[in-house]
Amino acid sequence: MSAMQDIVISDEELTHLENRFGPDVRQIGRWLSDGVFAYVSVPIAAVEKAAELLNDRSVLETVSHLRTSRQLAAALIDLLQSCPELLEKIVFVERHRLLEVVSQSDHKRSDWVVDWQL
Repeated sequence: MSAMQDIVISDEELTHLENRFGPDVRQIGRWLSDGVFAYVSVPIAAVEKAAELLNDRSVLETVSHLRTSRQLAAALIDLLQSCPELLEKIVFVERHRLLEVVSQSDHKRSDWVVDWQL
């Protein structure tokens, strides 16, 4: 797990969630693979932001305890099953984060453009 404390959900677990919630569940984090084992890494910060957007007191309380859970993936999966709306918010947060990363990358790339017509 990273220093930012991500929640690792195996492809098998994600497939079960996908069967229940549809293909958007695959957009809740970054896909990683070592060639044998595939998984999605969901930043806890994204889950916390999603809970804030949802503004549901019980979800906020449950999410606040995620960082101390020994079974992060199981805790998140249970939470998603009891509150499917949280999944939509996590996908929204992750899409927004990705757009920011792409935008920042494009901005940095434009700094490297050289005017060869000097």
